[in-house]
Amino acid sequence: MKFDCKTLQSFFLLIITTFLPAYLQADQDTTKLDSLRTVLQKSDDDTSRLEIYNSHYEYWKYKNNDSSLYYAYKAREIAVDIEDPYEISRANNNLGEVYIRIGNNKQAMTYLKIAEFLARNYDHSDVLAISYNHIGNLFKNEEDFDKALEHLYNALEINKNHNYQKGIADNINNIAVTYRQMGELDKAKEYFEQSHEIYRELGNLNGLAHTYNNIGIIYYQENKPQMALNSFNQVAKLRKELGQQLEYGNILFNIAFILQHIGEHKKAKEKCTESLQIAKSNSYLSLERQCYVILIDIHKSLGDKKKAYYFHKKLEVVADSLFNINKQEELIELKSEYTVEKERYEIELLEKENELMKNDILKLNYYLVSAGTLFILSLILLATILYNNRNKTIQNKKLKDKNTVISNQTKEDSEQRDKIKKYNEQLSLKQSEIVRQKDLLENKKYMLEQSILSLEAKNENLKSSLRYASSLQKSMMPQVDILKSYFKDVFVYYKKRYEVLNCFYWFNITDKNFIFAFVDTHNNGVIGAYIIILINDLLNKIVKNQKIEDTDKILNKLQNNISLPGNKNHKLISEAFEKTSICLLKVDIESSRTYFTGKNFPLINISNGKAKLFSVDKMDNEDKFYENDLKIIYDDLFIVPNNKALSYLKNSNGIIKSTLLNKMYKEGSGNVQNEFLKLKEYIDNSVNKKPSKSDLFIFGIKI
Repeated sequence: MKFDCKTLQSFFLLIITTFLPAYLQADQDTTKLDSLRTVLQKSDDDTSRLEIYNSHYEYWKYKNNDSSLYYAYKAREIAVDIEDPYEISRANNNLGEVYIRIGNNKQAMTYLKIAEFLARNYDHSDVLAISYNHIGNLFKNEEDFDKALEHLYNALEINKNHNYQKGIADNINNIAVTYRQMGELDKAKEYFEQSHEIYRELGNLNGLAHTYNNIGIIYYQENKPQMALNSFNQVAKLRKELGQQLEYGNILFNIAFILQHIGEHKKAKEKCTESLQIAKSNSYLSLERQCYVILIDIHKSLGDKKKAYYFHKKLEVVADSLFNINKQEELIELKSEYTVEKERYEIELLEKENELMKNDILKLNYYLVSAGTLFILSLILLATILYNNRNKTIQNKKLKDKNTVISNQTKEDSEQRDKIKKYNEQLSLKQSEIVRQKDLLENKKYMLEQSILSLEAKNENLKSSLRYASSLQKSMMPQVDILKSYFKDVFVYYKKRYEVLNCFYWFNITDKNFIFAFVDTHNNGVIGAYIIILINDLLNKIVKNQKIEDTDKILNKLQNNISLPGNKNHKLISEAFEKTSICLLKVDIESSRTYFTGKNFPLINISNGKAKLFSVDKMDNEDKFYENDLKIIYDDLFIVPNNKALSYLKNSNGIIKSTLLNKMYKEGSGNVQNEFLKLKEYIDNSVNKKPSKSDLFIFGIKI
């Protein structure tokens, strides 16, 4: 075989482009490690060594778990020696992160809880965010998704407060992974894209690789293999650029797997062979085993049974090696447990011997103290006898003096008896005063009972007034059966908490329009009933008598006339109306439009199966209400709930439960009432679980 110059040149160029980047990357890594080791040898203070150990940890974090674990332990040891809570928390976070990658979740949780405790108590918010992030990942691995999301969102909130973009991106990425594991792929993809954009702005290649990889997995789960391949190819490019051999080998394996799945066997073989070379050169036995498995499948697909058998034999060798490694790890773990148990037993023996020695010492001390006490008592007894003999004559003299004192004491006793007699007289007077006070208390008790009877009578009068107001209120509200001849269906639901309902509806039919008013006074008392009567009268006057049909003009007119200054209750009525929620709705069938105006009253329109919530409390710069309009079509459904009822129609994220309402939209006229009864039953059940402190009101019209 002959080689010309051009062929040799191409061959050497291929060799250089293949191996030179890896050689340069390895050389750079070696230079960086040598530099760190040199600085570590020259460092003579704990702070410098701590920073170097942390730098070593960051270098080995994604390369070698054993090395990263060693440097994290060394950093923690120095942090404890210098008593720095911040660095202790940081080191415990690093240990927890390594143990998560190793798969020892119990040990990881121990270190992460220590880090969280220190960070919270010493107000180290940046370290606390990292703790929450790692704990969230730990719960995610254990498939406790609620706790995982709770901790991840806590970390995200801290990082947002400090505008730490890298932390925000990491948290969003982990939240997305959690949603992906929960099967919520659309939400996961949305969060991955947010994280990807932040990593791109930061120029964080490692973060971009993570998000590309996760988005590719979602595409594969959605059965979009070509889009998954595009994402995985981006990951491979970034992993190779970063010099992350294990991750680069893994993503090549993923690409080969998808290519084999879609039938591109030759390309799959090429990628899997490259992944196998990386696994062999770096002793990644688990990756090597995976490559052999897929290479067997590829060669079977290509019809090369000889090659398939060859890789099958290779797979058996790697499997045996992995089995031996696992057995060695189990033996090491058993030996470690035996050593720990042996040390614990020896410690218990030493503690028992120590306890026996303490008892012997206590007995000896007891004997010494007893002998010393007897000796001291003998000395005291001897001194006492000598003292008594010496002072015997002095005591006789003192006895004579005491006789004189006793004589004087007898006179003092007589005087004391006189004082006791006077004290008894004073005590008798006080008892008389107590009897008088008791009579006064009896009188006050009688007066209090009379007051209670008076209050009960007033309460009964108030209840009668409320019952009257309730009856008057019911007589004011028109019958919805009138509207059923004009609309496809109409329904009303209200659930009152007290005797008087604080909500009411009103409507009027003109030549061209249907005008509706919905009012919530937020007051179940007499003043609420009075406001309803007043608004009802004003609406009749404005719409029926003055022929005003524009919703904004009606509401502005109502606001200007609700309480004229000459009224003695002007201030009370104005304050009550200020708290009142109102929605005015005009339906023009001829022009197929709906006009609405109001304040603090929601309006829901369900059209074409989509529920949309409108806020009708809009005003212009002069504090006057203006009118909104909406195009309507046949079968449109309008639902007007008060704010409390709206809270039962929304989910925890504040979004309308459209499934609940769409059934009424889809059903014909005959079945809307059935679906409304189901809606009523749903709200009643919700109120039983979470009682409402206010009245509930819902009015519905189907065009």
